[in-house]
Amino acid sequence: MTDDTPAQPTFGGHEALPGFTSTPHPLPDGRELTAWSRPGNGPTLILIPGTWGDLQSWSPLISRLPPEQAIIVVELFWQGGRALLDGPLDIPVLADAVQRVIDALQPGPFVIGGISLGGMITVEIAGRNPAGLVAAIPMEGWTHHSVRETAFHGLVHTPLSPDQERRRLAERSRRLAHLSPEQQAAVGSIWRRWNGADALARSTVPILHIWGDRGRPRPEPADLQIPRRPNITVAWIAGSSHRLLLQAPDALVRTVRNFLASAGSP
Repeated sequence: MTDDTPAQPTFGGHEALPGFTSTPHPLPDGRELTAWSRPGNGPTLILIPGTWGDLQSWSPLISRLPPEQAIIVVELFWQGGRALLDGPLDIPVLADAVQRVIDALQPGPFVIGGISLGGMITVEIAGRNPAGLVAAIPMEGWTHHSVRETAFHGLVHTPLSPDQERRRLAERSRRLAHLSPEQQAAVGSIWRRWNGADALARSTVPILHIWGDRGRPRPEPADLQIPRRPNITVAWIAGSSHRLLLQAPDALVRTVRNFLASAGSP
């Protein structure tokens, strides 16, 4: 950034992406989420970061989407440098909180998507079939923690390039610096306390499950614990792993854009 370049506004310890403004959403128990919104054409794409993500973690996807695409990124209780207050931490609770934000913002028709933990929250919300939801895009969103073994034999990540690894470590350090080791452990275990099979069985909107194939033979939906239903499709990103946004942003955005086009987005 040069001296004559205007700084982006900051909130919660990171810079806003161009065109995004933030709105805090307090909950009755004193905790708070932040929604970052960019106006545009709909359906609005609502994105939920992974466990150690935030607004910035979606930059590889957002920067490749059409500028006229309406987007909302919902940061969770501990993200964006926010202090983690006491309260229950599980996927239904997080889904309730995200739905409160959606209800408050009233985006009209929307597509919900998320990666990793955000993908699991996406599945939970899709299974509730809320008003306005037209489609869902869970990315590496486990139906159950055992999928790591049943589908991938324990292989979550494949090696990053040196530059990707430097970026990952720098971002991880920034996003965890405000959390104690005990808080990090509590947040890091959320994904193990949930099963999304019932949510997938209840869902009625089109769902696109996106996975990296780890450069290995691709598991069957049964190994992913994804039911064979006409509204659910599985898409694979060749050679990538759980870190889709770092490893394969171009392939990921092509997959997302094709799906959004079927939902009526730009």
